[in-house]
Amino acid sequence: NKENKEGETPLHRACSWEHLDIIKVLVENGADINKGNRIGGTPLHGVCRGNNKYLVKYLIENGGDVNKKDEQGKTPLLEACNKNNVEIIKTIFETGVNI
Repeated sequence: NKENKEGETPLHRACSWEHLDIIKVLVENGADINKGNRIGGTPLHGVCRGNNKYLVKYLIENGGDVNKKDEQGKTPLLEACNKNNVEIIKTIFETGVNI
């Protein structure tokens, strides 16, 4: 959970690079899945801006908080909506989380 100057952890970076193998190792070894960076963005915020529905599903199934807001009040769902990413939005709802 060590942070860089942007407040990002190795999990944030692995999510940015979409390395599912590394993400799994980090999560299995106690990475804080809901740790916000310097502006409050979690790894789930980041993957919801992308196109990898498998990463979104994995993070949510492992405790990623879809209701957590960053400093601008954005949730991961709002990030997906801002990108008009229908597949990611559907994936979030298919996990059965309460929004």
